[in-house]
Amino acid sequence: MVKIMLSLLLFIGVVWSWPRFGPYELPAWQPPALTRYADDSPSGFLRFLTIGDFGGVDFAPYTTQAQVDCANVMSTVAGYNLAQFVVNTGDNFYWHGVCNLEDPRFNQTFQAPFGMYPNLQIPWFQSLGNHDEEQWTAQEQQEYNYSACGDVPSQVNYTLTPQSQGMWQMPAEYYYYRYNVTENAPNTALYIVLDTNDLRSNCIYNATQWEWLLDVLDESAQDDWVFMYGHHAIYSLGSHGPDSCLFAMLQPLLYEYNVSAYFNGHDHRLQHFISNTQFGTVVGGDSTFRTHYFGSGAVHGIDQPVNFSTLSPSAYAPYIPCFNASQFLWPTVFYSFELVPNQNTEIRTIPDSGSDRGGIMGMQLSESCLCVQMYASNATLLYTTSLPNYRQQRGNVSECASVCAVFAYDASSSSDDDWFKEPGYIVLWVVISIVGVAIIVVCIRRAKEGSVAEPLAAPLQEEE
Repeated sequence: MVKIMLSLLLFIGVVWSWPRFGPYELPAWQPPALTRYADDSPSGFLRFLTIGDFGGVDFAPYTTQAQVDCANVMSTVAGYNLAQFVVNTGDNFYWHGVCNLEDPRFNQTFQAPFGMYPNLQIPWFQSLGNHDEEQWTAQEQQEYNYSACGDVPSQVNYTLTPQSQGMWQMPAEYYYYRYNVTENAPNTALYIVLDTNDLRSNCIYNATQWEWLLDVLDESAQDDWVFMYGHHAIYSLGSHGPDSCLFAMLQPLLYEYNVSAYFNGHDHRLQHFISNTQFGTVVGGDSTFRTHYFGSGAVHGIDQPVNFSTLSPSAYAPYIPCFNASQFLWPTVFYSFELVPNQNTEIRTIPDSGSDRGGIMGMQLSESCLCVQMYASNATLLYTTSLPNYRQQRGNVSECASVCAVFAYDASSSSDDDWFKEPGYIVLWVVISIVGVAIIVVCIRRAKEGSVAEPLAAPLQEEE
């Protein structure tokens, strides 16, 4: 009878506590508070990095060399400019997303390579790329014993798990967040994060996300800046090129609602375009409002540039507006790649001497200016630009160029004589110093012990 009662109590206890062992119970999401800095010099800037396509590979070591290099330069630039958060344009896990909430790829491809740097332990506002929702085919699942993967809800739910350590921010497949540009000022920056996979699949304005986007834009009139980002491009001179749906339907909304800039990934390169559509009047001698488009999808590696001379007229036509709007494209050299048999992944062949395997962007925002810098993964400064706040008619091109110059980190300006300031060498010097002090202490102690020791007996004198 006692055994029966104990078994019944155990059963009741398990049933009562079962939710504790079930799925994560996630609280409501709020944009995390940012680290704020004194408004000394430079003053009043919101500072962030814009990157994309960091998704590593789905076999050991689960990262690419470009990703490792870019993590290092991200930390360098974040430390130099005191970055407060990261904007990410998608493709977080190559080649077929994650499989569940406990997938080790969260650690292998994200937390481990980026979280090791204190400067990057800041909020990362993630978006979804095509590879994040892509699944293995039925044949691949059977042949390689793979699960389907492409588990988007797990990327969303990872946001508020303890494992993310507050870095991973993706409360929904599409969402928005706002920050004050300066801590105690009312001027705000609105960031709208799109799931362009869904937009492209439902390319009509009455689809759910399109209606949501229109509602958000309708409420953005009081925001000083409005930025939008997603994975696929409106303008691009990369191998994927401009997306026809976004070009036709999203671009007009950017003009209509005075969106300052659109960020995307997908093509693995760094790009800058200024649209040719003109409207509005701003101060400072700039008589046109132009939306800026920034492509930042080069953390994973660099794509093969397009050989436009081989394209048919119909394939070439979508690129024509991009040529007209192009301000900067990197890289423009040819990098070959090959499909390795039986590995289901592209291995890009980069010259051994090429330390520019990938790239990132640094950005800073004041109430009047947006500053932009583009860096290769060896910290080479590739390109800088700036734009005034057209929405609120603040700033002008020359003023912003002058203000933004202070943010450009130039690796070449770091003296070779400063090699000893690198973290690895600092640790080495600390170890050497400790060992040296220990040796000195031991020597002093032994010298003291020798001074108080009994003197040796004098040798006996021979008797005469």
